[in-house]
Amino acid sequence: MNYRDTVNLPKTAFPMKANLRQREPELQKRWREMSLYALVRQARAGAPKFILHDGPPYASGDLHIGTGMNKILKDVVVRSRTMMGFDAPYVPGWDCHGQPIEQRVIQDLGPGALGTPPAEIRRRSRQFAEKHMKAHIRQFQQLGVLGDFESPYATIQFEYERAVIELFADLVERGYVYKRLKPIHWDYETRTALAEAELEYEDIASPSIYVKFPAADDLRDLFPAIGAEPVSLLIWTTTPWTLPANRAIALAEKAEYTAIRCLDPVTKQTETVALAEDLVERVAAKVGIGEFERLGRCRGKRLEGRRYRHFFTGALCPVVLAPYVSLEDGTGCVHTAPGHGREDYETGLAYGLDIFSPVDDAGKLTAEAGEFAGLHVFDADPKIVERLRQMGHLVHAESVTHSYPHGWRSKKPVIFRATEQWFVGVDHRGLREATLEAIKSVRWIPDWGQGRMTAMVSERPDWCISRQRAWGIPIPAFYCTGCGAVLLTKQTVLAVADLFGRAGSDAWYRTEAADILPQGTKCGKCGGASFRKETDIFDVWFESGSSHRAVLCGPKAERQGLRWPADLYLEGTDQHRGWFQLSLLPSVAADGQPPYKTVLTHGFVVDEKGEKMSKSAGSHLSIEDALTEFGSELQRLWTASVNYLDDIPASRGVIAKMDEPYRRFRNTFRYLLGNLDGFDPAVHRVVLGRMPEVDRWALSRTARVVADALRAYEDFQFYRVYQRLYQFCTVDLSSFYLDVIKDRLYCEAADSVARRSAQTVMYEMLDALVRLLAPILIHTCEEVWDAMPSREALLSIHLARFPKAHDGWVDEELEGRWNTLLAVRSDVARELEKLRADKKIGSGLDAFVALYAEGKSFEFLRDNQAVFPELLIVSEVAVGEGISPDAVPGTDVQGLGIIVRPSDRPKCARCWRLLPSVGSDAAQPELCARCAAAVRALR
Repeated sequence: MNYRDTVNLPKTAFPMKANLRQREPELQKRWREMSLYALVRQARAGAPKFILHDGPPYASGDLHIGTGMNKILKDVVVRSRTMMGFDAPYVPGWDCHGQPIEQRVIQDLGPGALGTPPAEIRRRSRQFAEKHMKAHIRQFQQLGVLGDFESPYATIQFEYERAVIELFADLVERGYVYKRLKPIHWDYETRTALAEAELEYEDIASPSIYVKFPAADDLRDLFPAIGAEPVSLLIWTTTPWTLPANRAIALAEKAEYTAIRCLDPVTKQTETVALAEDLVERVAAKVGIGEFERLGRCRGKRLEGRRYRHFFTGALCPVVLAPYVSLEDGTGCVHTAPGHGREDYETGLAYGLDIFSPVDDAGKLTAEAGEFAGLHVFDADPKIVERLRQMGHLVHAESVTHSYPHGWRSKKPVIFRATEQWFVGVDHRGLREATLEAIKSVRWIPDWGQGRMTAMVSERPDWCISRQRAWGIPIPAFYCTGCGAVLLTKQTVLAVADLFGRAGSDAWYRTEAADILPQGTKCGKCGGASFRKETDIFDVWFESGSSHRAVLCGPKAERQGLRWPADLYLEGTDQHRGWFQLSLLPSVAADGQPPYKTVLTHGFVVDEKGEKMSKSAGSHLSIEDALTEFGSELQRLWTASVNYLDDIPASRGVIAKMDEPYRRFRNTFRYLLGNLDGFDPAVHRVVLGRMPEVDRWALSRTARVVADALRAYEDFQFYRVYQRLYQFCTVDLSSFYLDVIKDRLYCEAADSVARRSAQTVMYEMLDALVRLLAPILIHTCEEVWDAMPSREALLSIHLARFPKAHDGWVDEELEGRWNTLLAVRSDVARELEKLRADKKIGSGLDAFVALYAEGKSFEFLRDNQAVFPELLIVSEVAVGEGISPDAVPGTDVQGLGIIVRPSDRPKCARCWRLLPSVGSDAAQPELCARCAAAVRALR
């Protein structure tokens, strides 16, 4: 008889081959046609909300795989929160204004770009942004991101622009906004101001020079030993191009300053120079001063107000005091140019100095710089150094390499330059202190984010919110054409908000000021009624930093199920100085609290060497390339597998390696599905008390993995979800449980309690795994859900809830005992492998095993003898008391003796076990008693 037909072999329509490149688009189409996002929202209507507010990527060109990882992380968050029972709407967003887009448009325009009207640049920029936004939507949906892609938010939408202006109106009303001539980071390549968040730091080589400014006042009252020789103050700088703008020399108030008589190392003339006492020896060694004589010392405070003569202009300039003067480097005498440095500027205000910046928008020195006019600042450096040498003021020059800010888009070094700009005052009305307190109320993941944000807010300057570009939201300020006074009130700003809400910010360029302003508006200074409009636009960070107000508040937000504040912001670590900080400041200023409850950051995606991905190096990987090569599922599994709090190595090879764990999950699903053919939990479920111990052990392990995975999802630790489930499938299931129950599943009678018990456990395992992996392997789990027998009647796994953590399944005593049984299994497996290697047996079923022990160890073996054949996957196991001289001692279990040998029992033709009961049934002489009964039951 062909007994194969009597065995319960696995049967499922779930294919072994994933064929993801074909199945993913099919499933995504199905989800779109069934309006899955809307169904999910309906299913969670009325549930507690969880709001992840999407940080807007630039709608500018191909997206890096790191952006894909960010969107997948957000999708896993939203899906997992949804499966926890939350109503978790997700509205994706795009930053459509700003320099990156405008720069691309200008590049496309070519040489005639500078003459192009702003309206045309804005039209082309809008087209560019809308085109790439559509491409990004397609890519994100291909990655499996589920959200309201029918109604995303974009910073070019009229209602968004209105909300930005309304938030600005609140800041204006509270007095946070002002305009002033002030040094800011200036990108001469793109000719605009930059915020700290728009800077990158790279090493550059700069001139390092020691320069003498001749004293104009007699210093002999402070240093009586000074003779008739020239007297100078010695400064050090790495920016020679700022020397024409020098307006003071700053000293430390309490530091000691010394005058030394020495031989100038360049001119070889005897002279006296003044510098900080603590730095005399170090500076002398650095610049090549040999012997010198100290002529006296005094505190910096006593030098305040003394004058020196500027060597280029002959102007008399003062010695001032400043708290930032350091004695760690330099000379203790700090060259001060209020038009070219933040601290210099503050000193300039304190002493009433001229905020002088003889540099134009292109980074070239103006006529006010005298003989250096027309030179680019960095081209001027060597010219100025050489001129100082000729004049006898240069003491020493060398080159130093140091970190220096560069424009994040232009990649060019930026300069500090005083220009008229708009600012938000971070110290007005205690905003800095309020923000520092607000930071404490936020949950930061990782927790060092709180310290980083605290340090950044503590040290940051006022926020420069104006940019000299065309593509952005205009700053809604007006100027009186009669006296030039600024007109900026809450009422005038809200009039602009109303215009933008009706016609968008393009209307600013085609509408006269008189048609925007409330009727009867007058200049508060001169009473004039004629005004012109501001030409600057907002810093793009002010736009994106207003997104919480624009997206989470208002009628549209209510329709989309959103609310303020957000539960979570999730972006890269660079956003501490960007979106996180620049959303926090206006929110605290206008609304008195943070716009988020939790901030979670991830590291940067780097190549396998830990370096930044580069197209030229061949390591760059775009979302489009990754989708073409791998599809979505492997990228999602890779994203879930990494500890994203650190930098994340990525490459084609790294993602390709996820094929192995993916196949492990898929094969586990297939095996479980195959062995559940014909199983209906409503009819065939076996209760816990009737289950064999190994099944109760398996349920205990399942309950633990469910609890661990749910905890990891709660804490956003998706790599722990991956690790725990992969370990469960690999170690608990594949290497043990599914192996040892195979005989029961295949050979027990189909409706036997033993087989139905195993199926009950497998059903619970399958139900848990498919739900726990659904936020990650969204396509595969949908396939499993389709193939799963007698499951919950839902159209999609993505409408389901996470499994419950069944505490009643956990049996610590049982697991402890089975840890010992598994150790016995490990010892026996080593001995069986030796027989296989010697070709004395084919499989464990061909073996007879005898186990020996003494005392309580023997009692343990005796009490568990019935489980050993299934546990060890052998046909017969004997247990003996004492230690047989022929027994091999156990390694994992002390005091255990093991004998394994080929069995001499007859072999059952159906289950292949070698048992004494084979032939006991006259009707089925080839079968063991168990199999004979199973076959009879089929007739």
